[in-house]
Formats: sequence, structure tokens, C-alpha cells
Amino acid sequence: MKIVQSPASLGKINSTSTGVSHVRSTPGVISLKFRSVFFLFVLTLQNTALILLMKYSYRPSSDRYSSSSVVVLAEALKLTFCFLLVVSSVGLKFALVKVFEASYQIRFIVPSLLYVAQNNLLYEGVKRLPTTVYVACSQGKIFTCAFFSYTMLGTSLRKKEMLALLFLALGMFLVQSNEDLHSRQLVSTSVSREIGFAAVLVACCTSGYAGVYLERIYKRDTHDDTILSKNMQLSLFSFPVSVSVAMIKDGRSYRSDGIFAGYDSCIVAIIFLQALGGIIVASVMRYASNLLKCFAMSASVCLCATISVVSGSEQVTFASVLGVFLIITATLLYS
Repeated sequence: MKIVQSPASLGKINSTSTGVSHVRSTPGVISLKFRSVFFLFVLTLQNTALILLMKYSYRPSSDRYSSSSVVVLAEALKLTFCFLLVVSSVGLKFALVKVFEASYQIRFIVPSLLYVAQNNLLYEGVKRLPTTVYVACSQGKIFTCAFFSYTMLGTSLRKKEMLALLFLALGMFLVQSNEDLHSRQLVSTSVSREIGFAAVLVACCTSGYAGVYLERIYKRDTHDDTILSKNMQLSLFSFPVSVSVAMIKDGRSYRSDGIFAGYDSCIVAIIFLQALGGIIVASVMRYASNLLKCFAMSASVCLCATISVVSGSEQVTFASVLGVFLIITATLLYS
């Protein structure tokens, strides 16, 4: 049986002036459902644009850039966004208090480390693997999410939900099974391909564990906190971690070429999308669930495939049509 918040917890309203929680009426529950659908839709669009831009950033005509610096700047921008939004919603005093409290919020250390590792590993996968192989492998996070939801949250999947996961995995594989000849030529050696494959698999494990870990924090926390304040505290940990990783990985190139070497408008857009993605994902895990987040990201991959077909870079085949059908079926089964 799935773990679901009670109506009282779903209807809770934070109040800094009275500290009193109120239970919303039926319109409030409807509003909550609308929020979950809205954030899932936004997450789908954000992830679609991010995937397409990441692929485009490694085009043959582009200059080499440091992916670790992109992760650092995205974390810094996400921290800035969260702080400003917290200030605008509840005031500067509350925001500064939450910044100070982050010094003993050790629960955020684990997900911050895992998310920074995941973001850096995914760039390795994008760079070393053909597009279709990367997308197919990255869907492994759905199964790791289901596994950690079972072990950490006690969430058990019914038979039709397990069937939905099977359909989803098969559908994603079929949709992205048309690897074109040019993408094969981007990977020069089998060693590079194996490194990229391993990077994506490890990223799936870190993504699944960190996502469920944060879901447990966001849905079981009884403190008078907002989603943005929690995300801000998470960024206060992940930002210095990302800086440390960047200096270890690319510190020498920074000293010779600078941090912004190879940057263009595409890289800037990626940074903004990644920064907004952290906020959107936090909202999804608060109002929906981490597993539904994986379905939204899988739907975005289908959208990527559709755009690729329309642009002429891929052809419509029976396998791709069947894959889209399986994904739609999986979403209906799970819902």
C-alpha cells in the first residue's frame, strides 16, 4: 500500500505570525491536485529542453567546455533563486534564520553529495555515449527509485504498477532504439563507451536514493518550513561540494583557460534550466511523488524523440510508435 499524506497534512498552511496550521476544504484539495499536475507538466518541459540542449552542446562545431563548472554555476544560481523566493514570500529574517539553521541540518549532506555526483556523471554519459544509448540507460533511475521507495518508505507496488514499470522500460527502449550512424561514430573506442555506460548506471543509483531520501524529508518533516527553504538549505551543502569536485576535476584547466572557456548561449541556457530544475523537482516531490517524477522525465524523453523525428534527425519506425504506445499505457496503469 502506498504511503500517502493525510488530508490534514496535505491541507497544512504555514503561518509565521501565528504558527497555527489550518485544514483546507475540498477546494484546497483540488488546488493541491492541480499543483501536482502543473509541476509534473513543467518538469516534463524543463527536462525535455535540458536534454536537447545538452546534446546540442557537444556538437562537433562547439568549443570544449567544463561540465563541472556548469554544475557549479547551476547550483549557485539555484541557491540564489531559492533565497530570493524565500525572502519575497516570508521575509528576509526568516530566510537568514534558515540559512543559519542549515549549519546543523546534517540530513542534507547525503542527498547533496549524491546529486552533485549524479550531475557530473550524467555529463560523462552524454559525452561518451550515443544519444539513444544514453537515454535508454538513464531510465534505470525508475527502477532504482521504485527499489528505494520500497526499502526506505515501505512503499509496495501492486501488480499493475510493476507491469507499468515493465511497459515503461520497454517503451523507452523502443522509442530510442533507432541509433543513427553518425551517433555511433561519436564514440571512438569501446572503453569510452563502457565508461559512459557505467557513469549513467551509477547516476541512476544516486538519483534514485537521493530522490527517495528527499521525498521522506519533505513529506514527513513537521517543521514550519517551506519547500523553497528546504531546497535552499540543500543548495547550501551542494554548492561547496560542487566547487570542490570542479577544482579536483578541472582545476588545472581553470587556471590556464578560465572557468568560462567554451561557453555560449547554449551553455547559459543549460545552467538556467538546471537551476530551475532543482526547484521544480522539489515541488514535484512535495505535491506528487518521486516515482511520478520519473514518469514525467520519461515522458520528456518521448517528446525529445518526437522533436528529433520532426527535425529529420530520426525516422518514424514501428518500434518507436510501439514504444510511445507502451509509455502511454504505462502512465495510465500507474495512475
